[in-house]
Amino acid sequence: MSKKIGFEHLEHLGSMDKSRLMHFWIRQSVRQPIFITGGKGCYLEDITGEKYLDFISGEYNVALGHQNGEILASMCEQITKMVSYSLQFAYVPQALLGQRLLEKLPQYGKVSFQCNGTDAVELAAMIVRQVSERKCIISQWLSYHGSSREAFCIGGWAGDRHRFDVASHVHVPPCYCYRCFCSKLSYPECSLECAHFLENTVKWAGANQIAAVIIEPMLGSVVNDPPIEYLKFIEELCQRHNILFVLDEIMTGLGRTGKMFCLEHSNILPDMLLLGKSLTSGYAPLSAAVLSKEIAAFYENVPLEYGLTYGGNPLSCATALATLKCLENHKIVENAEKLGIYLKKRLQEMQIGHPCVGEVRGRGLLLAIELVKDRKTRSPFTTGTGDTRNIGARSLRRMAREKRLIVGKGSYDNVLLCPPLTITKKECDVALDTLGEILSEVDNQVKN
Repeated sequence: MSKKIGFEHLEHLGSMDKSRLMHFWIRQSVRQPIFITGGKGCYLEDITGEKYLDFISGEYNVALGHQNGEILASMCEQITKMVSYSLQFAYVPQALLGQRLLEKLPQYGKVSFQCNGTDAVELAAMIVRQVSERKCIISQWLSYHGSSREAFCIGGWAGDRHRFDVASHVHVPPCYCYRCFCSKLSYPECSLECAHFLENTVKWAGANQIAAVIIEPMLGSVVNDPPIEYLKFIEELCQRHNILFVLDEIMTGLGRTGKMFCLEHSNILPDMLLLGKSLTSGYAPLSAAVLSKEIAAFYENVPLEYGLTYGGNPLSCATALATLKCLENHKIVENAEKLGIYLKKRLQEMQIGHPCVGEVRGRGLLLAIELVKDRKTRSPFTTGTGDTRNIGARSLRRMAREKRLIVGKGSYDNVLLCPPLTITKKECDVALDTLGEILSEVDNQVKN
């Protein structure tokens, strides 16, 4: 057993966790806690001393790896200066961070800092309605924008939204080419039918009723990789109808897709850009809404009646400044692009020999492996029709964890791969070897 902790003590901790804590996104009765006590780089260590290769960057946010010395040093320095916070005053780290972000995004006007991605989405929804004097927001099915009432309604999951009044929210199919909801044709023969569906929705809902279109450039649930012109089409549609365009880059921003911002792939300029997760590499709670010069000008004589006790606190802003410095000084974004290409190529080569793999897709170090029962029909394992073989993405994630590899699970049996941007080729190869073993097990179960 453990060199670090006895079985009885571990069992006692597990009992406390299950009996005293209410955990997110899981039925409490089935939770089997693993106590993580440390980490370094791309590895986590549990209370028994076992090490796990973290291929989802914590909660898709630990961009610079665990226990990054430069970030920790910056945090310690700030702690000795100022931690507490009041909205009445200004703080040096906050001003410097706003300046640094706008140096990277010079076409924008101002930045508003919040605590997390959900808060940024809430703020965006409030701003677009106030600025436009309209109520309706269009977003995509299968999207995820956070866990508050408003964010759930903007998100595209019926299970999340059924508890709330969603009258002012309209959803359209995403650009999910592997499972196109709009056309039987493949791109480019489909002529981007999904984008035209959005265009028709604007027409049917009434353009003068729509405050904004809010979308993720790549859906975190399936890691779709839309054609470059898709986002460009949406931008032009919004400009034509005077609708605000909000791009939720909370998951994709700050190097994740091999560019500093995912919008660079399509050369677009939305009215608002939402950032979070990687902004502090997960070391402190912070998100940002980057506002166009026009939106910023609106609030010159109108108060922005929104604020959070810890939003933009000095410690989080100092942490974000250190994160941005590391991204630049160590060419982290370039590493994400380079190893993302390598990882995707290797996975696509593995796909050939594994019938259970329907598609490999993504950009940079945000990738997905979509598992299927039948590659020809693209039928997923998780169908909701009583299939008890349990060999989809949820099962693969469990098997990977048993082999000390941590991966994510999306919808439609998508296995999500989102390692820290600091990952090395050697660490990628370790993950690939483990995934190869697991996919072979899944193949054998499919045959049986």
